Amino acid sequence: MNIKFKQKHKSIKNFDDSNIENFSIFLGVNGSGKTHLLQALKEGFVSANNFPKESISYFNMQTFLIKNQKAVTHRNLDDEKMEAWNILNRRKQQFENFDNQIKQIVGEVESPYDIQVDTSQNQQYSNHKKSIREYIDKQSQNKPKIRKLLKTGIFGSGKYASELTQTDFFKFSSYNPDDYELLESLSEVFLDYNKKINKARLREIDGGEGKSDEEIQELEKKSPWNFINKMFTEFGMPEHTISYPEFKPADLMDSHAITFQVKIYVNDEEIDFEDLSSGEKILCALAITVYQDDKSEFPQLLLLDEIDASLHPSMIQSLLNVINEVFIKNDCNVILATHSPTTVALAREESLFEIQKGVEQQKIKKITQADAIDLLSEGVMTLEKGLKIFDSIFQKELTIISEGKNQKHIKQALEILDSKLCEKIQLYEHDSGSGAADLFGLFEFMKKPKITKPVLFIWDCDQQSKVSSKSDGEKVFKFCFTQNTSNQICKKGIENLYPAEMFTDDVTKKVTIEEGGKVKEIIEFSENQKDKFIEKIENESDKSKFNNFNPMIAKIKEIIGEED
Repeated sequence: MNIKFKQKHKSIKNFDDSNIENFSIFLGVNGSGKTHLLQALKEGFVSANNFPKESISYFNMQTFLIKNQKAVTHRNLDDEKMEAWNILNRRKQQFENFDNQIKQIVGEVESPYDIQVDTSQNQQYSNHKKSIREYIDKQSQNKPKIRKLLKTGIFGSGKYASELTQTDFFKFSSYNPDDYELLESLSEVFLDYNKKINKARLREIDGGEGKSDEEIQELEKKSPWNFINKMFTEFGMPEHTISYPEFKPADLMDSHAITFQVKIYVNDEEIDFEDLSSGEKILCALAITVYQDDKSEFPQLLLLDEIDASLHPSMIQSLLNVINEVFIKNDCNVILATHSPTTVALAREESLFEIQKGVEQQKIKKITQADAIDLLSEGVMTLEKGLKIFDSIFQKELTIISEGKNQKHIKQALEILDSKLCEKIQLYEHDSGSGAADLFGLFEFMKKPKITKPVLFIWDCDQQSKVSSKSDGEKVFKFCFTQNTSNQICKKGIENLYPAEMFTDDVTKKVTIEEGGKVKEIIEFSENQKDKFIEKIENESDKSKFNNFNPMIAKIKEIIGEED
């Protein structure tokens, strides 16, 4: 993207043109003008590839909530609490039946729904509590606020539901207005998009658009619910799904006041929207940003203003995956402003740009990853701080760090030889610039301090002698592949592990003259074919081709304590 100054906006004054990536990360010290620059892009004071203003979306969680939030008065809240209380009061006999079942297990105690019981009775106790929750869900269908008020009023009071007074219930029942206004906004976006599909489906003579089946299928494919479900999958939560309206044209004509309520499911069980993580709520808010105001196409440019600020570091990699897999692959350019060293550490170095404070001509400056982390940590990125970032990012049982692009080979070997291990292993993805020497330096560095999760460093066969001279740390382990002597075409690198017959189109041929004038042809693996060979490996499913990775599998199982 080409960023060009057009007109002064707040702290953003005239600056030189800059070329940035289609996914770029803006960082800088406080007061550098990151937010002002994003706002200038949104309002047209600064241009990006001359994208029109209407094709640019700006997202900041705080301003998003202010824009979409409806006023919640005490009267509204009291009316909702009264509606919830009336459900409880009218169904008191049923709640008393549930309570009597629990009393047979725990008796008259405080906080009867939140205590430890004997192992022999735990399942029965859990089932009784589940029955109460399911009954509440049934009595408050399509009313998430009322459901939340019932659950907080009952389970937060420390008393049996059948013994609650109205005063007790009003004291403990509550919900977060921001969450439910977000949910209502999402429901409106979904309903509007469903109406758009139905209008496209109707004949022109009936007031519709008369779109073809292919065009309607494309509209459905680009729906906000498919968009969110894809983001959930990319966020590492394929078990999360979101409901969507299935109204037909006749349904919409029969009722002008038709309504729809979004529901979130985890493993097919509905959960309260308020119980979603901050990252999950951001995904839903992003969908509103993209689709609100009657939009059905992705923006050409999406501006994200520090949306990673509230995310746990382990979620930031998922957010970056969402941006790449959902937005960038749909030709949507993205600029993310951040103040997070974790985001910078996980991003591609090419995407990093410093917004310089008080510098007018070179406002947007390319910056290295190391300098960016140092800048955001204000020059005090201590060893302890760096390791906390590492520990918070890598949450699985074992993290594997290897040379260059070796992780792609290792990932495929894991999937082919023992796919269950993939759920327990985290591969540290990085660019191809890191070689054996860098890996040895990092290995020795990480051995000195204490980290809480194990890390396995893996080297190619040509580093065998040096790896053998190293000792493991408390949580840091080493492994080196053994040379595959039967592969005489590729004698080094991770590619050496594969059978020689796989190297048919990826070779170079040399002719040498031996003593006595004998001509000898030498066939070698061509180094510039490494990426092409990776594509071949990623489409390979024959286990026998990965036999030389089995010692690595055994080492992994040894570290995580899993038997063969």
